[in-house]
Amino acid sequence: MMALAIAVPLLCDGQIFTIVDGNISTCTGAFLDSGGQGANGYGDNEDFTATICPDTPGQGINLSFITFNLSPAGAGPVDYMAIYDGPSNAAPLLGIWTDSNLQGTVVSASIGNASGCLTVEFHSNETGTGVFAAT
Repeated sequence: MMALAIAVPLLCDGQIFTIVDGNISTCTGAFLDSGGQGANGYGDNEDFTATICPDTPGQGINLSFITFNLSPAGAGPVDYMAIYDGPSNAAPLLGIWTDSNLQGTVVSASIGNASGCLTVEFHSNETGTGVFAAT
């Protein structure tokens, strides 16, 4: 008996992106801190903004945070992440998170967000580091 194998191309491969990458266009992937995959996390005194947009019009970005542990150490402001519902930080603010507040949470572009993009701002102060990762 002969077996038949059919190769089906994937429509979208998951890639790995970091907060340092800036403008990201994708349908799936991992979004990581500046340390990247397998590293020790982000460093002190970081200020990065990344805008993540769907590569297919009419779609929306969802960030599912599998790891979120920002350092609460040091003088304020403590390390934080702000996420905006659109292609810039002029879009409506969805929230500002610190500590482990986003662990296990999904942040999504709203129905009214025609771009489907999310803009992520990250700031770390002079003391303490941590990690974050979303799919």
